[in-house]
Amino acid sequence: MSCATYYFNSDANTEGQADVSKAFRLAYLNHLGSIAMGAFIIALVQLAKIIFVYAAKAAAKAGGDNQVTEMIVKCGMCYLNYLERVCNYINKSAFAFMAVSGKDGFCLSAWNAFLL
Repeated sequence: MSCATYYFNSDANTEGQADVSKAFRLAYLNHLGSIAMGAFIIALVQLAKIIFVYAAKAAAKAGGDNQVTEMIVKCGMCYLNYLERVCNYINKSAFAFMAVSGKDGFCLSAWNAFLL
């Protein structure tokens, strides 16, 4: 937000000012719920990974040296790592769009960032 205010307040003749206090006010007063929503999504994905790893270890312990179980665990971990990367990308894009636009919530910013 500070970079955006600096950029849009500057022109060819004058150098603009970066409004840091406005950025903090916008982030922590207007978009605190959006920040919490992004953190909640990351926490859900991490919880899913922890539960899957625990179940995979239990299945490996119970099944011994089973190739099919090992393949299913590797495919599941690949899917969860992919899901984590996608969620991180969506979060970063949504937060960047919120910082630049300054008016949308998390879901609308994520959608607009996706369309962008």
